[in-house]
Amino acid sequence: MSKIIPGLVSVTFRKLSPGEIIELCKKAGVSTIEWGGDVHAKDEESAKKISELMDENEMRSVSLGSYYKAGTGQDFTPVLKTALALRTNNIRIWAGEKNSEDADDTYRAGVVRDSQNACDAAAKHDISISFEYHGNTLTNTQQSAVSLLDEINRANVYTYWQPLNNTDFDQNMKNIKELCDMNKLKNMHVYYWDGGTRLPLADGISKWKSYFNTAGDLSGAALLEFVIDDNQNNFINDAAALKEALS
Repeated sequence: MSKIIPGLVSVTFRKLSPGEIIELCKKAGVSTIEWGGDVHAKDEESAKKISELMDENEMRSVSLGSYYKAGTGQDFTPVLKTALALRTNNIRIWAGEKNSEDADDTYRAGVVRDSQNACDAAAKHDISISFEYHGNTLTNTQQSAVSLLDEINRANVYTYWQPLNNTDFDQNMKNIKELCDMNKLKNMHVYYWDGGTRLPLADGISKWKSYFNTAGDLSGAALLEFVIDDNQNNFINDAAALKEALS
């Protein structure tokens, strides 16, 4: 059985309260949540309340899903304080707001420097920094993501992984393996799409089983998002498929 833990990205259900999300996760049989920094864990006060709810329900806040974009002049201090109140050991951030091919050396250096500062601040509290693996950032390609991790050169910097629109199955497998071999893969964002159409995760279960097998002994989380119609029953079905893929 995989060491990867099934969970949810809270912003999948932006309209639900933290308490409602926790109850939904319990119903689906998952106990790990990445809390969004825009609607749920917005500040220290809201994060503290979530932390208390999570403790009461014996659940784990695997990450603060922040909208901190390195290199854009944002203040990292409130993000770090929110993560501390949430009592999580990881903060997800964004590698700027430009695709790697659109970023010049000066822009990239600013993202690197800002990320190093965030890593150094977080390291004082044993917190890791992990990048969203996403378009319109410097992690829009595997090559750029790997280079960015090397340039930042911090023990507590990682990246997430998710299927990028421009990569096929074989390339996805290679990308996962490369990140795992580097020991730089933190968590995975899990969904199944055909182009821009959301599909049941069960339809892609064979691919995701292969992805998880390639990740091997990764001690991270597989976090569901983008369920069809943002529907709670569809999430429960996807959670069942995810647990099967991890079994």
